[in-house]
Amino acid sequence: MEHFPSKYLLILILTFAAILRLPGIVWGLPTFDQYANPIYYHPDEKKIIWGAQGFPEEIFTRTDLRYPTALHYFLGTVMLPFRSAKAEMPLLAYNDIYFLAGRLISLLQSLAACGLTYVLGKKLFNWQTGLVAAAFLAVTLYHVRGSMLATTDVATSFWLLVSLLLALRLERARGWLDFVALGASVGILVGVKYSGVFVAVGIGVLFIRYFLNARLPNERYRLIGGIALSVAVSLVVFGLTTPSAVLHPQALFSSVQYENYRVGEKLLPTWNMPVWQNFITVSMGAMGLPLVLLGLVGLVLSPRYAPKVLLPYSSLVIVYYLYFRSALLERYLITIMPVICILAAYWLVMMIASSRKAVVYAGWGLLIFTLSYGMYQDIVLAKLLVRDTRSQAAAYIIEEIPAGSTIALGDPTEPWRYPMIGSDHKLVTLDENPDYVVLSSFHGWINSDVKDYFLESGDELVKYKVAAEFQPAWKLNVEFVSPFLKIYQRNGK
Repeated sequence: MEHFPSKYLLILILTFAAILRLPGIVWGLPTFDQYANPIYYHPDEKKIIWGAQGFPEEIFTRTDLRYPTALHYFLGTVMLPFRSAKAEMPLLAYNDIYFLAGRLISLLQSLAACGLTYVLGKKLFNWQTGLVAAAFLAVTLYHVRGSMLATTDVATSFWLLVSLLLALRLERARGWLDFVALGASVGILVGVKYSGVFVAVGIGVLFIRYFLNARLPNERYRLIGGIALSVAVSLVVFGLTTPSAVLHPQALFSSVQYENYRVGEKLLPTWNMPVWQNFITVSMGAMGLPLVLLGLVGLVLSPRYAPKVLLPYSSLVIVYYLYFRSALLERYLITIMPVICILAAYWLVMMIASSRKAVVYAGWGLLIFTLSYGMYQDIVLAKLLVRDTRSQAAAYIIEEIPAGSTIALGDPTEPWRYPMIGSDHKLVTLDENPDYVVLSSFHGWINSDVKDYFLESGDELVKYKVAAEFQPAWKLNVEFVSPFLKIYQRNGK
C-alpha cells in the first residue's frame, strides 16, 4: 500500500466522486423533466437562486438575512453576462440555467473538498489517512446529495477545510499575509453560512497550542497581533460578501435572533436522552452506520493516541453537536463531515498498520464495508432522483385525470411537497369538495385515514377512495426526495 502512488488513487477517488454526483444535477428541473413541478422540489435552493438573480440590485434593499449572501452573490456575479438572455427565452429555462450553474458550483466545491480532505489528513498523519478520508467523503450520502444542490452546505464544508488548512500552515509560516489569508477564508466561510463560525473552535485550540509552544515573547506578541489581524480581515470580508449586513445591521440582528429562536424552540438540555438519540439517528441518516461507528471510535480514542494533533478537530465536532443538540438535522452535518471522515480514517489506518494479522484483516474489512455501504446508498439515491415520485404523479394527473376536474393539495402552502397540477385542471381547497385530493408523506398525512382531514359537506362526510399511489421503489432517508404520494378520488366521480 505504501509504495502505490497516492496521486493516482486520489484522481481515481475524485473521478468516482464526480460519477456519483452527476445523476442528480438536473433533478427536478422542468427543462429536463416535463413533469417536474415548476415550483422546484427543494425549498432552500430557491433562496439562493432568487438572491443570485436579484444581484446586484437587491444589495441595497435586502433585509432577509437568515442566510448570508456570499454564495448568492458569487453565483450572481458568475451569471451577470447571462442576464441579457432573460428576455429572449422562456422563464423556466432561464431559471433552470441558474439552478444548473449553482449546482455545478456545488459539485466542483464538493470535489475540491474531497481533495482538501486528503491534504488535511496527509498533513496531520500520512497520505494513507488522507486517501481513506477522501474516499469516505466521496461516498458519504449527504455530502453526495448536497453536491447536487445549489445550497450552502457543501460550500461551507469546502471553506471550513480551507480555513483549517490555513490555520495549520501558521504552525510554521507566520507572515502577516498568512494571517490575512486565514481571516479572508473565515470571512467567506461565515459569509456562506453562519454556522461556519464554529471553525473558530478548531482554530482557537490550534492558536492556544501555538502560543504555548512559542519560546520567545516576540513570537507570542506576533501571534496575538496575527489573531487580531485575522479577526479584523474576517469581519471586513464578511461585510463584503454580505453587504446588507453592513447597510441594514438591524435586519442582521433580527434575522439571527429569529434563527436562534427557531433553533432554540427545538433544543432540549444536553443530558436528555432524546438529544443523544437524535445524535445517533441523524448521524446514521447522514453518513451511514459504518462511518458513524468509525468516526465515534476515532473521536473517543483521539485523546489517548493523538491528543495534540486531533484536539482542535475533535473539539470542533463536539461543540458543533452540542450546540445543535435536538435541533440537529442531517444536512447540518455536511459542514463537519470532512473532519469526521479524517477521525474515522485515522483509526482505520491504525488498524490496517497493526502488527496483528487479525486486526489488519478487520481493518481492511471495515474499509471495504464502509465504502460499499456508502456506494450502495448513493446508487439508491441516484435511482430515486432519476424520476421523482412527484413527476410520476404529475404524469398520472395530466394524462389520466379528466380535464376540468378540481384537485386539492393536502397543504397548498407548501406546493413543493406535491406534484404539478396540469393547466387543464383546477386547483381548489379541501373545503370546496374537490374531485381529487393529493396527499404527501412530506406532510405526515399519508398513513392516516383521509376522511379525518376533510371538512363536512352538509350533514354527510364526503367519501373518497384511493385512485393511485406513488411510493418510492427504494427506502432511503433523504430530505426532499421522492415522497410517498396518494391521489384520492371522490366517490361517484
